[in-house]
Amino acid sequence: MPPLTSIVRILAFVVVVAGSALRAAPPDVEAYKAQLLSADTAFSNAAQKIGVLNAFLGVATAETKILSGKGLGFEAVRAEYQGFPATATLSWKPSFSDVSATGDLGYTWGRYEYRELKADGKAIVETGTYVTVWRRQADGSWKVVLDGGTPDPAKT
Repeated sequence: MPPLTSIVRILAFVVVVAGSALRAAPPDVEAYKAQLLSADTAFSNAAQKIGVLNAFLGVATAETKILSGKGLGFEAVRAEYQGFPATATLSWKPSFSDVSATGDLGYTWGRYEYRELKADGKAIVETGTYVTVWRRQADGSWKVVLDGGTPDPAKT
């Protein structure tokens, strides 16, 4: 049997190693901020290529809430964008992102532009600001938790 001091040293070593393993490195918040800006830009680009509904379904979760709509998740997204006019576009550009200290929640905000060509040939253009709250998933991707926008005041 090893002497008691050897056992104490081994146990101390195991505790130090286990404690180090349990302490995860702090999240790289700056990298996550850049990821969010990239994710939001890709979301806008996808809306132009595959439509707002399909793009939104790609970043939605069962928890997604749209401020202008009712309900949660994919059905709320469908209810909000199912009838999106074929002659309309919605684009946006994030201006800023921030991420929680734990690196699991963040937001982007920026400017959006909605354009629609009516059957009578009149064009509707609405601009405004938006904010999107994102949650980092276990696989490292970011998904939308909350989304909303506010139109600019009407010009007279």
